[in-house]
Amino acid sequence: KEIEGIQKRLKECFLLLEKEESEKNRRDKEEQQLGDQQDVLEEIDRNYIPQIEDLTKLCSKANQKIKKDAERIESLERTVHKQKKILELCNQFVSSYQKREQKLVNLVNGIDVYFENEMKKEKEVGCFRLSSKKSSNNSKILYYRDIVKELQELLVPEED
Repeated sequence: KEIEGIQKRLKECFLLLEKEESEKNRRDKEEQQLGDQQDVLEEIDRNYIPQIEDLTKLCSKANQKIKKDAERIESLERTVHKQKKILELCNQFVSSYQKREQKLVNLVNGIDVYFENEMKKEKEVGCFRLSSKKSSNNSKILYYRDIVKELQELLVPEED
């Protein structure tokens, strides 16, 4: 009986010893895994954190550039809008000028035709006599014809 008791106790001791050894192996394995994980984290700290910081800086610079470009685009859009308004006003001015120019051309042509008809009438009647009334009218006609010629010269576009 004593031997059986000793054997039983030995068995219990072996079981406890196996259990402790198994527990020790499990802890060693966990410590190894923790050590491996720690090594991985240290490698990440050494290799990847600086790269992430560099990428963060690059992204920050890119965002600043994008903001500046957006501001430039907005400024250019405002400038284009102003230039369109200026162009519109210029076109209105040119149109108005062309209408006035056409009226002036029509007026000059009308004056020219009128004075040509007057000259024809006076030639038919013999207007170049030296009478003071006829002479005065004739010089007025010649004076107005000179004005008409000057106006016509002003309306002819200059060549570059």
